[in-house]
Amino acid sequence: MDADVPTYDDEGGRQRSPEPDVDVRDAPVDANAPRDPSSTAPPRPADEVDSTTITTDDARFLIGAKGATKRKLMRVSGARLEITAIEGDAAEGQRLDISGSAEARAKAKRYVEWVLRQRVGKIIVDTSTVMEDVSVMEVPGDCTAYVTGKAGQGLRRIEADNGTLLFFGKPTTDPEDAPEKLIICGDRKGRRGSELQVMSSIERKIPGTFVDEEKKLKIRFEQPGDGLGDGWGFDVWPFANEEELSFAVGREGSTRRKIAKASGCSFEYVGMLGIMTGDRDERARCWDYIRWLLKQQKGTLGTDISFKDRNDVTVFPCKSGFGGISRIYGTGGATLRLIEQNTGTFCFNIPDPDDEPEKELVLIFSHDKGARGRARDAMRDVLNGHRVSANGGNGGQQRCYDFSVGRCRRGNSCKWAHIVPPGPPGPSRGGDRGRGGDRGRGGPSRGGGPRRDDRKPYSRLNDTWGAMADRLG
Repeated sequence: MDADVPTYDDEGGRQRSPEPDVDVRDAPVDANAPRDPSSTAPPRPADEVDSTTITTDDARFLIGAKGATKRKLMRVSGARLEITAIEGDAAEGQRLDISGSAEARAKAKRYVEWVLRQRVGKIIVDTSTVMEDVSVMEVPGDCTAYVTGKAGQGLRRIEADNGTLLFFGKPTTDPEDAPEKLIICGDRKGRRGSELQVMSSIERKIPGTFVDEEKKLKIRFEQPGDGLGDGWGFDVWPFANEEELSFAVGREGSTRRKIAKASGCSFEYVGMLGIMTGDRDERARCWDYIRWLLKQQKGTLGTDISFKDRNDVTVFPCKSGFGGISRIYGTGGATLRLIEQNTGTFCFNIPDPDDEPEKELVLIFSHDKGARGRARDAMRDVLNGHRVSANGGNGGQQRCYDFSVGRCRRGNSCKWAHIVPPGPPGPSRGGDRGRGGDRGRGGPSRGGGPRRDDRKPYSRLNDTWGAMADRLG
């Protein structure tokens, strides 16, 4: 890691990666130009299959718990893996079939070889040639166990978050007595996201490893895929204090994940810095979302947000107060946070810029148009009385009590008790309370069963003789 990092400062102490002035994507494109017939992609040929024989123990290790290791290798490499028993093999050998494109099969073969080496000893990684899908990261010896976690759960969590494969191995280009390094396999964005998460853990364990006292990044990112001049880079957001950082992290990192998913950018906190990596559009969205998030914390988020010319926003108008924006937010904002979590969006409300009375605008931000549409539909369902479930983004279970008519929609089948407003006195509200009665659910109660025919309800009390007069005759 190189400590001499060029400084590229912007508003708020923004530290950026060096980029060329001209981006190849900025070249004008004529949408009406006729297409060249020769440029039409040929039909995709059938995937070839590479087969090899492995032992039963290797097959079990390669499949993993409930197939987790096999699915991970397929996701990272882009190839398909099939393991079948070889009939008539006395040693109970297993056949491993790897299918896909030539590049995907080559990746899968390397990954399978490295994973199986974990059973017998150290993993040797040939780093004499640069591999575009492999990053090598140095981890301090004091942090190796901290990053790995109990039974490797720390690395497995990072793999699941970024779609990568992580393990400690020995690069061939290092001296013999050098410690093992962290090997990260996957695409460019997944590898950088994994690298940032490891950096965050190391910075928590040993403060000052990556961030200096002036809140500047001390290292240079030099992994395969960096410096290609295609707009890929990083931006750094320095937080002013711990309160800002805590608010931006959220409960168990929920706010960070929300910002990263909505912007499409790899985003992680390293010390007092928020580091975002991606192309220019992804980083610009992430930067705006963090700025608006901190304005929410300070209460300075007003109507000065220029959202009409943006292509990452959907506007959902609703009325103010109860039955409108209050219902969308829910108790303590829980309903809106659940909608954001289910749909991968970043949402907040502003007053109507046109000063229309009793009207609010909910701004739904995401790089994914489909995600914004699901969030809008979920908000519409909430206003119509539906509940948002944790595993579904567009509605969920419908509220059983209809406040507009003052009764439950489910009648006797409802298991919830509802508060019944007091009614006028009469025979129907006599001593039958212990056995139920009409409790506002649209039907008789299930509590005490039907009334006995030989039992007469109490008549109205005698004002002259008191409550016992009617009973004694």
